[in-house]
Amino acid sequence: MQLIQRLPAPQTAPLAATSPAWHRVWLRAEHFFSRQDARAHCWLWLRDECGIVRAWRMDAAALGRDDRIRELLQQFRATPNATYLGDPVLGRIWPLPNAPVVPMTRWAISWGQPVQGDIRAFADSLDQGILETLGALELAGTFLGSVANFNRLARLSPSTSRHRQQALRRFPPLLIPVLLDLPERPDMFGTELEEHAGHRHAPSPALLEAMDHGRDLIGALAQHYAVDRALIRSPLMAEPWPDGAVAPETLQLLQALPAHTRPRDLRCLPPRLALLAAAPIKSASRAARARLAPCFADGWDRVWRRLETEFSPLEARLRDCRDFLQAVLQQAEMPPPLAWFDVPMLGHVWAVRRGLKSLLAASRRWHAQALTPVSATLDGIADSVPALFGAWENAEGKAIELTTAEALREEGECMHHCVGGYWEQCLYSATRIVHLELLDGRAATAQFEFDGLDEANTLLLVQLRGRHNGDCDADMYAFAEDAVEMLNADTRRDARCAALADAAQQSARRRPDGPRHVRRLDARSRAEARMVLDFAMAQPTWQRRGGASYSGSVAGFVHAEGPRLLGVLRVGAELQLVREPHNPYDPLAVRIDWQGHKLGYVPRAANAPIAAALDQGLALAARIDAIDPNPHWREIRVDIGPAG
Repeated sequence: MQLIQRLPAPQTAPLAATSPAWHRVWLRAEHFFSRQDARAHCWLWLRDECGIVRAWRMDAAALGRDDRIRELLQQFRATPNATYLGDPVLGRIWPLPNAPVVPMTRWAISWGQPVQGDIRAFADSLDQGILETLGALELAGTFLGSVANFNRLARLSPSTSRHRQQALRRFPPLLIPVLLDLPERPDMFGTELEEHAGHRHAPSPALLEAMDHGRDLIGALAQHYAVDRALIRSPLMAEPWPDGAVAPETLQLLQALPAHTRPRDLRCLPPRLALLAAAPIKSASRAARARLAPCFADGWDRVWRRLETEFSPLEARLRDCRDFLQAVLQQAEMPPPLAWFDVPMLGHVWAVRRGLKSLLAASRRWHAQALTPVSATLDGIADSVPALFGAWENAEGKAIELTTAEALREEGECMHHCVGGYWEQCLYSATRIVHLELLDGRAATAQFEFDGLDEANTLLLVQLRGRHNGDCDADMYAFAEDAVEMLNADTRRDARCAALADAAQQSARRRPDGPRHVRRLDARSRAEARMVLDFAMAQPTWQRRGGASYSGSVAGFVHAEGPRLLGVLRVGAELQLVREPHNPYDPLAVRIDWQGHKLGYVPRAANAPIAAALDQGLALAARIDAIDPNPHWREIRVDIGPAG
């Protein structure tokens, strides 16, 4: 039995049964997938008389039905936005705008098989210039060679198409998001969210005019993106970017830098943007990015090279700054107008006033301080929490739950990081710290926290650190994920409920005296903190008197639509806050949405003032403050405050 309905010889000959200028290729599921659920389908690629490509998925019984192609094409032309159509003979048909413009079979299909010849003949019938342009712009991690992208250029007149291809090759990161779609991956089933493959920026008439008629394209791009011409002419804008397009927040940061300080090597830019994202520094708004520009007055590359030399490994050291800044908030005397400051805001002000080097050096000094006991007035604070599992092991290693303040302190000293100061979180928030050790002796410390709005009271892995706060490898992350499954097993549900109940009881009788062990700020750090706060007090826009606010992670993010939207979420994106007074788990619940998609909730511990403000009709603004670049965390941070 043939696996494909072969085209009449020669392969590129027109189909008399359809149209004298059509070319098509039918494919069975076996050419793409080994999964059983795909076997019920077949696929059709068609190039019509105008050079436009269509790709469809349909029931396997439709294979080879050339007699229905004309009517099928007419139906989709009449309803171009249909997600699927029903045909009395072929059944349901799904259009595939994000499928590869030329079908790509599995590696197991030999090059000499007839199906490959049919595919090559189909490819030869397409506009080769467009295929080459899309291929030249595509890097690992991007997908541009889709049916929709090919058609966006094929529908134009030859002259206009040629001009736009030239513009795309000249300024790829700026024009790809204007002229092309950026789906996350090829879609062979018609099930991907269409809105996530759409244009990120609508092209202005002036920009199209400049491209199509050879006018001042640099000036048009500068006006479209609200940046200077020097940035448009930068070498960074002359080659494809790993993500296909330059993110708006990155472009705004580059614009804020003086032209002579901007990076010139694209290979070094993404890693250092990841470093900046790892720092606990608020940088979502255009104004915040502009304020950070003086930190790189000596040159973007030069500043990062110095920091990498002095504070290696730099990403871990930047993350360590979060605990130091939290200590500043707790130990420094905060002026009342700055009482709303959180860690990212304090980090932002510190970087603006003192620079990144000062922040990193102060953090390093603080982490070198010994944990010191607080006064004996804290007698009565519990020394232990209920165990969820105690000790556990599998074929990969063993896990030991740290359920006492002394065990936590010893872990911090042994692993040379600051987990010894986390007892307050364990006691009052039911945080659990676990020592992980693989069979070969590699060790790490894992931090688990409760989801917040989850009937099953599941735990999430929120932090995993090796010795000296070092990063962990894939083996350790895999073992940590095994521990997550163990912790969230149904058999431990009662233990999780007991842990939350104990934390609630401890919080109810919590004394306001503070933690039992702390790291004190040294005299130099206190003086620098005073300068930073005095600087903040001199800026009226940083003084806030009243109003609900929150800055932090999103509860339930990994269980909602968040993880599958990570590829399209952007720092600074506006979010919507939705009250759920009838939520069965929390009457103060505040849902966080992005463009109609649920991302999660404001954490239970912080939602009361937000809910009260929304119930009173007060206007609040919410936006994405940071997106963690580490794929193991899969989280975002949001900023919520009074609108305006």
